[in-house]
Amino acid sequence: MIPAPSITINAHQQAQLLQSTPSKKYQVILLLMLDCGLRISEVIQLQSKHILFAENKIKIVSNTKSREIPLTQRLLKSLADYWQHLPSTDPEDYIFPAGKKSKTAHPGKKQIWKKLNQLSKGRINPTLLRNTFAQRIIQENEVSVAKALLGNSSLNTTEKQLTLPVRLPMSRYTCHKCSTLNLVALLLIAYRAQYGLKFFS
Repeated sequence: MIPAPSITINAHQQAQLLQSTPSKKYQVILLLMLDCGLRISEVIQLQSKHILFAENKIKIVSNTKSREIPLTQRLLKSLADYWQHLPSTDPEDYIFPAGKKSKTAHPGKKQIWKKLNQLSKGRINPTLLRNTFAQRIIQENEVSVAKALLGNSSLNTTEKQLTLPVRLPMSRYTCHKCSTLNLVALLLIAYRAQYGLKFFS
């Protein structure tokens, strides 16, 4: 039986990815997805005013709601380093400005996706990075906490972002450092996978 593809990357793989990324800009982008679980659309729209250095948080604003996510030490360090090279840090300025010849103020989603694909030689994508964040959060918190930090509209979406070997028999599923609620969530995903329901969004 072919093993199920991984939907997260481990600490060693993360370190390798960051070490092989010479661009300070893309190191920050990678960490925003890995350590804060941001979507590409959220990354490219970040403005200076959304980085709350004094509070060690990042603020994500959407049309319907906003959320604040704590910064990890490695992301804080990477941001501080990158900040020194920005042409402007006015509150309304995008922290990832587009090139001089661009018709938009920030890069597009396809541009970021393509660059990440190049940096990782096709092994990494934004969904994988976001799922990695989801898994880290769920190991220490309830599913509802992960849902809030990820900005998901439903608990069901968050459950799908957990690491689970979907092709193994039901008896092989295990969960470490999970509360009863988290275990129920994992079993729910296993049930869906077992009976052919869609696992990835």
